[in-house]
Amino acid sequence: MTVSVLFVCSGNICRSPSAEAVMRARDTHNLTVCDSCGLEQFHTGEPIDLRARQLLAERDIPCDTIRARKLKKDDFHDFDWILAMDQGHFAYLKAHAPETDCDKRAALALFLDKTTPGAEVRDPYYGDKSDFRRMLDDIEQGVHDWLDFFANTNEKRSASKA
Repeated sequence: MTVSVLFVCSGNICRSPSAEAVMRARDTHNLTVCDSCGLEQFHTGEPIDLRARQLLAERDIPCDTIRARKLKKDDFHDFDWILAMDQGHFAYLKAHAPETDCDKRAALALFLDKTTPGAEVRDPYYGDKSDFRRMLDDIEQGVHDWLDFFANTNEKRSASKA
């Protein structure tokens, strides 16, 4: 079973699109379909920040097709999971998640909750290359841990159906 995942940060040019790119590259068992977005629209249509693109390229992670977009109300229904990069994003998502009696609404979590509960992926935008490197290291670990979680969840579902 495929899990749909949406990564969220502020402007969708550093953290969340990097997480999208890493998830796509590291998901060798096709467990997920993913996207990313920002809470703000000031970078809509722009590619990933050049500094992040350079580091992703060093790790052979393609990201050329990813463009910034803003969070939409439908995202809360279109995805299984919405993963926030920091506490502020998480609080925003919880406050703006639509009330619904529909059978599907995304589960909300902090991106690093499977790694270190409560931890955040720090925003590297105003930093230097080392800040972007730390961001990408955190994202690589977080993606690894979410992929393990999704794989284990799928195994449990398969076993219960057998």
